[in-house]
Amino acid sequence: MVSGNNEIDHFCMARTQTGSTSDMFTVISNLLLCCVALHSAHQTFQINRGSAAGFLLEACASALGTFAVFIPDLAPLQQHAFWVAVIIGMPLLAFGFHWLCNDHSTANTLLISGLILGVSSDHITVETCAILSHTLCMLTLISILIVSIFTANWYGIFGSVLMHTACLFSVIKGQQLLALRKDSAVNCILSVGLLLMQCAVKKQHSDLTDQLIQIM
Repeated sequence: MVSGNNEIDHFCMARTQTGSTSDMFTVISNLLLCCVALHSAHQTFQINRGSAAGFLLEACASALGTFAVFIPDLAPLQQHAFWVAVIIGMPLLAFGFHWLCNDHSTANTLLISGLILGVSSDHITVETCAILSHTLCMLTLISILIVSIFTANWYGIFGSVLMHTACLFSVIKGQQLLALRKDSAVNCILSVGLLLMQCAVKKQHSDLTDQLIQIM
Protein backbone atom coordinates (compact mmCIF):
# COMPACT_ATOMS: atom_id res chain seq x y z
CA MET A 1 0.00 0.00 0.00
CA VAL A 2 1.34 3.44 0.81
CA SER A 3 4.44 4.31 2.79
CA GLY A 4 5.12 6.81 5.56
CA ASN A 5 2.49 7.46 8.17
CA ASN A 6 -0.10 5.32 6.42
CA GLU A 7 2.14 2.30 6.91
CA ILE A 8 1.82 2.76 10.66
CA ASP A 9 -1.94 3.14 10.26
CA HIS A 10 -2.44 -0.55 10.88
CA PHE A 11 -0.61 -3.81 10.52
CA CYS A 12 -2.57 -4.78 7.42
CA MET A 13 -0.93 -1.91 5.56
CA ALA A 14 2.28 -3.90 5.56
CA ARG A 15 0.73 -5.76 2.67
CA THR A 16 2.17 -3.24 0.24
CA GLN A 17 1.23 -3.69 -3.39
CA THR A 18 3.50 -2.82 -6.28
CA GLY A 19 0.92 -3.09 -9.05
CA SER A 20 3.09 -5.67 -10.83
CA THR A 21 1.34 -8.79 -12.09
CA SER A 22 4.60 -10.70 -11.68
CA ASP A 23 4.38 -10.48 -7.89
CA MET A 24 2.69 -13.85 -7.40
CA PHE A 25 3.76 -14.15 -3.79
CA THR A 26 1.65 -11.11 -2.93
CA VAL A 27 -1.32 -12.51 -4.82
CA ILE A 28 -1.02 -15.97 -3.26
CA SER A 29 -0.60 -14.63 0.29
CA ASN A 30 -3.61 -12.34 -0.13
CA LEU A 31 -5.69 -15.20 -1.52
CA LEU A 32 -4.60 -17.42 1.38
CA LEU A 33 -5.59 -14.77 3.91
CA CYS A 34 -8.90 -14.18 2.13
CA CYS A 35 -9.75 -17.90 2.11
CA VAL A 36 -8.83 -18.32 5.78
CA ALA A 37 -10.89 -15.28 6.76
CA LEU A 38 -13.91 -16.46 4.74
CA HIS A 39 -13.66 -19.92 6.26
CA SER A 40 -13.44 -18.40 9.74
CA ALA A 41 -16.47 -16.19 9.06
CA HIS A 42 -18.45 -19.25 7.94
CA GLN A 43 -17.38 -21.31 10.97
CA THR A 44 -18.26 -18.60 13.50
CA PHE A 45 -21.45 -17.26 11.88
CA GLN A 46 -23.74 -19.43 14.01
CA ILE A 47 -21.67 -18.75 17.14
CA ASN A 48 -21.38 -14.97 17.12
CA ARG A 49 -22.29 -12.58 14.32
CA GLY A 50 -19.79 -9.99 15.56
CA SER A 51 -16.76 -12.21 15.17
CA ALA A 52 -18.04 -13.48 11.83
CA ALA A 53 -18.39 -9.90 10.59
CA GLY A 54 -14.84 -9.14 11.69
CA PHE A 55 -13.50 -12.10 9.75
CA LEU A 56 -15.58 -11.09 6.73
CA LEU A 57 -14.16 -7.55 6.71
CA GLU A 58 -10.65 -9.00 6.69
CA ALA A 59 -11.61 -11.29 3.81
CA CYS A 60 -12.95 -8.35 1.79
CA ALA A 61 -9.81 -6.30 2.41
CA SER A 62 -7.57 -9.20 1.34
CA ALA A 63 -9.66 -9.80 -1.77
CA LEU A 64 -9.27 -6.16 -2.75
CA GLY A 65 -5.56 -6.47 -2.09
CA THR A 66 -5.41 -9.29 -4.62
CA PHE A 67 -7.34 -7.38 -7.27
CA ALA A 68 -5.28 -4.22 -6.69
CA VAL A 69 -2.16 -6.05 -7.88
CA PHE A 70 -3.74 -6.33 -11.31
CA ILE A 71 -5.90 -3.19 -11.21
CA PRO A 72 -3.85 -0.30 -9.77
CA ASP A 73 -6.91 1.97 -9.77
CA LEU A 74 -8.25 -0.10 -6.88
CA ALA A 75 -5.31 0.89 -4.66
CA PRO A 76 -7.13 3.76 -2.86
CA LEU A 77 -10.16 1.54 -2.19
CA GLN A 78 -7.84 -1.21 -1.00
CA GLN A 79 -6.18 1.15 1.47
CA HIS A 80 -9.52 2.18 2.95
CA ALA A 81 -10.62 -1.47 3.15
CA PHE A 82 -7.49 -2.46 5.08
CA TRP A 83 -8.01 0.48 7.44
CA VAL A 84 -11.64 -0.46 8.07
CA ALA A 85 -10.61 -4.09 8.62
CA VAL A 86 -8.45 -2.92 11.52
CA ILE A 87 -10.51 -0.21 13.22
CA ILE A 88 -13.84 -2.05 12.78
CA GLY A 89 -12.96 -5.66 11.92
CA MET A 90 -10.60 -6.28 14.82
CA PRO A 91 -12.95 -4.82 17.47
CA LEU A 92 -15.79 -6.90 15.96
CA LEU A 93 -13.70 -10.04 16.28
CA ALA A 94 -12.86 -9.13 19.87
CA PHE A 95 -16.50 -8.19 20.50
CA GLY A 96 -17.63 -11.77 19.87
CA PHE A 97 -14.75 -13.19 21.88
CA HIS A 98 -15.47 -11.04 24.95
CA TRP A 99 -19.23 -11.47 24.60
CA LEU A 100 -18.86 -15.23 24.86
CA CYS A 101 -16.89 -14.65 28.07
CA ASN A 102 -19.76 -12.53 29.45
CA ASP A 103 -17.45 -9.50 29.41
CA HIS A 104 -20.03 -7.30 27.70
CA SER A 105 -18.54 -3.99 28.86
CA THR A 106 -15.16 -4.63 27.24
CA ALA A 107 -16.85 -5.93 24.09
CA ASN A 108 -18.96 -2.78 23.77
CA THR A 109 -16.06 -0.46 24.63
CA LEU A 110 -13.80 -1.86 21.91
CA LEU A 111 -16.52 -1.77 19.29
CA ILE A 112 -17.65 1.75 20.16
CA SER A 113 -14.03 2.95 20.13
CA GLY A 114 -13.58 1.62 16.61
CA LEU A 115 -16.80 3.23 15.42
CA ILE A 116 -15.88 6.58 16.98
CA LEU A 117 -12.45 6.48 15.35
CA GLY A 118 -14.01 5.67 11.99
CA VAL A 119 -16.53 8.52 12.22
CA SER A 120 -14.01 11.09 13.47
CA SER A 121 -11.18 10.18 11.08
CA ASP A 122 -12.02 13.11 8.77
CA HIS A 123 -11.66 15.58 11.63
CA ILE A 124 -8.19 14.57 12.89
CA THR A 125 -4.76 14.64 11.30
CA VAL A 126 -3.38 11.69 9.36
CA GLU A 127 -0.61 11.19 11.93
CA THR A 128 -3.07 11.14 14.85
CA CYS A 129 -5.41 8.79 13.02
CA ALA A 130 -2.52 6.43 12.27
CA ILE A 131 -1.40 6.36 15.91
CA LEU A 132 -4.93 5.85 17.22
CA SER A 133 -5.61 3.05 14.73
CA HIS A 134 -2.42 1.25 15.68
CA THR A 135 -3.13 1.73 19.39
CA LEU A 136 -6.70 0.43 19.07
CA CYS A 137 -5.46 -2.65 17.25
CA MET A 138 -2.83 -3.38 19.89
CA LEU A 139 -5.26 -2.86 22.78
CA THR A 140 -7.80 -5.13 21.12
CA LEU A 141 -5.27 -7.93 20.74
CA ILE A 142 -3.99 -7.43 24.29
CA SER A 143 -7.55 -7.74 25.63
CA ILE A 144 -7.99 -11.03 23.78
CA LEU A 145 -4.63 -12.26 25.10
CA ILE A 146 -5.52 -11.44 28.71
CA VAL A 147 -8.90 -13.18 28.53
CA SER A 148 -7.33 -16.18 26.82
CA ILE A 149 -4.74 -16.52 29.58
CA PHE A 150 -7.36 -16.45 32.34
CA THR A 151 -9.62 -18.92 30.51
CA ALA A 152 -6.73 -21.19 29.44
CA ASN A 153 -7.70 -20.74 25.79
CA TRP A 154 -4.47 -21.70 24.06
CA TYR A 155 -5.88 -20.93 20.63
CA GLY A 156 -6.57 -17.37 21.73
CA ILE A 157 -3.15 -17.02 23.33
CA PHE A 158 -1.17 -18.14 20.30
CA GLY A 159 -3.55 -16.44 17.87
CA SER A 160 -3.28 -13.04 19.54
CA VAL A 161 0.51 -13.38 19.88
CA LEU A 162 0.84 -14.15 16.17
CA MET A 163 -1.33 -11.18 15.25
CA HIS A 164 0.73 -9.00 17.58
CA THR A 165 3.82 -10.27 15.77
CA ALA A 166 2.31 -9.36 12.41
CA CYS A 167 1.50 -5.91 13.76
CA LEU A 168 5.10 -5.37 14.87
CA PHE A 169 6.58 -6.76 11.67
CA SER A 170 4.42 -4.40 9.61
CA VAL A 171 6.22 -1.33 10.94
CA ILE A 172 9.72 -2.74 10.46
CA LYS A 173 11.56 -0.93 7.69
CA GLY A 174 12.61 -2.88 4.63
CA GLN A 175 10.91 -4.99 2.02
CA GLN A 176 12.19 -8.45 3.00
CA LEU A 177 11.07 -10.47 6.01
CA LEU A 178 11.59 -14.17 6.74
CA ALA A 179 12.96 -14.72 3.19
CA LEU A 180 9.74 -13.30 1.74
CA ARG A 181 8.49 -9.87 0.80
CA LYS A 182 7.27 -8.20 3.97
CA ASP A 183 3.66 -7.96 2.81
CA SER A 184 3.58 -11.67 1.93
CA ALA A 185 5.17 -12.68 5.23
CA VAL A 186 2.71 -10.57 7.24
CA ASN A 187 -0.21 -12.07 5.30
CA CYS A 188 0.98 -15.60 6.07
CA ILE A 189 1.36 -14.82 9.77
CA LEU A 190 -2.09 -13.22 9.84
CA SER A 191 -3.58 -16.26 8.11
CA VAL A 192 -2.35 -18.56 10.87
CA GLY A 193 -3.39 -16.01 13.50
CA LEU A 194 -6.94 -15.74 12.14
CA LEU A 195 -7.26 -19.50 11.92
CA LEU A 196 -6.27 -19.79 15.58
CA MET A 197 -8.66 -16.99 16.52
CA GLN A 198 -11.47 -18.89 14.82
CA CYS A 199 -10.62 -21.91 16.96
CA ALA A 200 -10.46 -19.64 20.03
CA VAL A 201 -13.99 -18.33 19.42
CA LYS A 202 -15.29 -21.87 18.93
CA LYS A 203 -13.59 -23.00 22.15
CA GLN A 204 -15.11 -20.12 24.11
CA HIS A 205 -18.52 -21.09 22.77
CA SER A 206 -17.94 -24.74 23.65
CA ASP A 207 -16.87 -23.85 27.20
CA LEU A 208 -19.93 -21.62 27.62
CA THR A 209 -22.21 -24.41 26.39
CA ASP A 210 -20.64 -26.88 28.82
CA GLN A 211 -21.18 -24.45 31.70
CA LEU A 212 -24.85 -24.02 30.79
CA ILE A 213 -25.30 -27.79 30.61
CA GLN A 214 -23.77 -28.22 34.05
CA ILE A 215 -26.07 -25.56 35.49
CA MET A 216 -29.12 -27.21 34.04
